[in-house]
Amino acid sequence: MVTPEQTVFLPLLLADAPALATLHYSAFGVQAWTEPQVAASLRQPNVSGLQLRLDDVLAGFALCQAVAEDGEILTYAVHPAFQRRGLGLQLLVETVATARARRWEKLFLEVAEDNAPALRLYLGYGFKVSGKRPGYYPRQQGAVAALLLHYDLPRSSASSTTPSRPRSCSS
Repeated sequence: MVTPEQTVFLPLLLADAPALATLHYSAFGVQAWTEPQVAASLRQPNVSGLQLRLDDVLAGFALCQAVAEDGEILTYAVHPAFQRRGLGLQLLVETVATARARRWEKLFLEVAEDNAPALRLYLGYGFKVSGKRPGYYPRQQGAVAALLLHYDLPRSSASSTTPSRPRSCSS
């Protein structure tokens, strides 16, 4: 396992789009976001995110969108070479802390119902299933549902759980 002291979290920049798209492809294959899609998202005023770096190498990122008093994780990826080392959880902890710092009330995301590792991470952290979109993600064996998840961010806990690292999942 990688300790939090070994990782660095930095804001996502438009200049990061090529590296983010490459990492996204490594994690999701042909269903990955392209560089123009990542760049278009980063150009939106209500979209930003965090990159997770380990030994100065991009290991993962979260791209978030502010929507009224809530936030949504648009995409979230850890490079396969860095998976199963606790980095996904560290990135999620930092993303949630950033959402709290932004005073969002809820954090939403969707995940393919066949993505067992992601579901373990999100449900284990405390996300709740709030809906389902049947046949949303295409697969060779037939489309699978997207599970809609949410995490409540009570305002009273903002000061006690916000770490002192750089933040950027904000608008």
